[in-house]
Amino acid sequence: MRNVFDDFKHLWPESRHQTLAPILKSVCYLRLPSEDVQLVQRLRPETTVIVSDEPKLINLTAMASMGFEHIIQASRPDFAQELLVAALMISRPLAFQQNPMPFLLAPPASATSLELFENHLKVPIRASTEKLGALDQLQTFLAQTSRMDAISDLCLQTADELITNALFGAPTDNHGAPLFLKRPRTSNVVLPFNASVNLFAHTNGDRLIIGAQDSFGSLHKDLILKRLNELYSNPKAPPLYSGLGAGLGFKFMIDNSANFYVHSQARKSTFVAAGFILSGQRANLTASKHFHFSTVA
Repeated sequence: MRNVFDDFKHLWPESRHQTLAPILKSVCYLRLPSEDVQLVQRLRPETTVIVSDEPKLINLTAMASMGFEHIIQASRPDFAQELLVAALMISRPLAFQQNPMPFLLAPPASATSLELFENHLKVPIRASTEKLGALDQLQTFLAQTSRMDAISDLCLQTADELITNALFGAPTDNHGAPLFLKRPRTSNVVLPFNASVNLFAHTNGDRLIIGAQDSFGSLHKDLILKRLNELYSNPKAPPLYSGLGAGLGFKFMIDNSANFYVHSQARKSTFVAAGFILSGQRANLTASKHFHFSTVA
């Protein structure tokens, strides 16, 4: 199989080739639908990026269920950026887990765009009673510039989902058993001692990343992808209670953002984030999504 560097190095300045070559040469790609899908059987999904020319969500989740963790849309103007994100997540997974923002946001087009407002927000959350306060802080962050007005509601609803999932779905005991999964989402829960959940938002003036990171690493990838496939195949399918939620929150976040990122290290940490384009709602609601859903043991 061809590697990303050999076929896509023209996307980056020649001055960066020496630095990028060791990373990009270790990552293969498959271009769909133009290439033979039978190649899939000969690939290592965890080190192969799907470059898609057909932005259909059902194809996206179906490929993810086959083990492919990165599906990138070739028609998007940020194709080069997300291709590099995928390669870095594959080749440097632990570095990504420790500090994901440098991976996700390219340097701003101009420093001037960031001089008018704070470009990052981080809010630690230890109890469900703190969720409204965290959302208020995010709303204040979004209100700093009119460029975020059109997507403010999408961002706040996404943050609500992220916080709820992190507080109710992620916490486990010392044996890995869920602590709060079956609790009503209106109940009050407090994280165990030394556990953490952080809501964060970062922008480079053109894009905005909103996410949450927990210290449990309890994500059940196969079950989430199975449910997403069911929902995209049959949107009217009734919720399937599996003890791990219905998957509707993940579908909402994917549908309403331009980019979606999940990275989970078992029993260590889970990072879930949505990326938004600041040119308005329409750019985010399109079916042309960049999708990253990776796990490491």
